[in-house]
Amino acid sequence: MKRILIIDDDPSIQLLYEEELSEEGYEVISSDGEKGLLQLIAAKRPDLILLDVKLRRRSGLSLLHDIRNAFHGIPVMLTTAYPAFQIDPKSVGADAYVTKNPDLTGLKQQIKKCLATSGPPEEKRIIPRKNAQTTVVEPAVQLSMRFHK
Repeated sequence: MKRILIIDDDPSIQLLYEEELSEEGYEVISSDGEKGLLQLIAAKRPDLILLDVKLRRRSGLSLLHDIRNAFHGIPVMLTTAYPAFQIDPKSVGADAYVTKNPDLTGLKQQIKKCLATSGPPEEKRIIPRKNAQTTVVEPAVQLSMRFHK
């Protein structure tokens, strides 16, 4: 069963996502993103993180940076009620971006896509690029890259 961590400071959004995603067969964990978040991620090892961009005390975009630095292989989807954040350069580090909507069809589709293209974090490596973004490369691709240099 795939495990999804929801980071949102709105308890009603947490509850909505928990109910809907549990019905889809996911194990769901929630956090308001306030304290001990990196420890929670380390302990629970989610397969996907849904991260709200606007949290009460901290920007979800700065939290995205911290998550990427600590956990390279876990896909992160940004969720927000403000579509303007999609063009924020800091949001580039996310695997997907979804505008909050009462109809969760788009969210569920993006979750399936993210989970389908990700594997266990220990099976992936991070390869830095010149522009400071990172690319996750599967082991088989890494091997073929060595022979094409």
